[in-house]
Amino acid sequence: MSKEPATFFTPDEADPLLAAVSIALALMKVAMVDRWEQMAQIAPGLVAISSEQQHLLATAGNVLGYLRRNPTVTVAKCPRCGLISFVASSVPAKCTLTRGCTGGRAVKATEASRRPAPKAPRKTRTAAPKAPAVQPQTQTLDEAVG
Repeated sequence: MSKEPATFFTPDEADPLLAAVSIALALMKVAMVDRWEQMAQIAPGLVAISSEQQHLLATAGNVLGYLRRNPTVTVAKCPRCGLISFVASSVPAKCTLTRGCTGGRAVKATEASRRPAPKAPRKTRTAAPKAPAVQPQTQTLDEAVG
């Protein structure tokens, strides 16, 4: 009995490099390998990734070789200057990659999810409560003047 291939999801707004690293870390976990180079020995069909994700991995190939699962080594990228560093744990509170960079905490790539992120619940329009029907009162002229 064969296992269903895994599918991975990253946030749509993720930086392309960080998205590629996230996918690579998730693939390494599913394949139970500690280094990206070991992925070449994995049987095809173990995982299912989109053509867009394949492209992301191909463009980030020069970075993926430095990734590790045990101990975890991933990529952090400064949101201001765009430089990357390889980190094993937490990232510094501010950029240390470029002198004088005013960037805040670097964004760290984490493992991609095997399930899509939950979508925000749709707001449904609720109709305003209907006012009770008003029955017109009929009066004779004598009653109204009366």
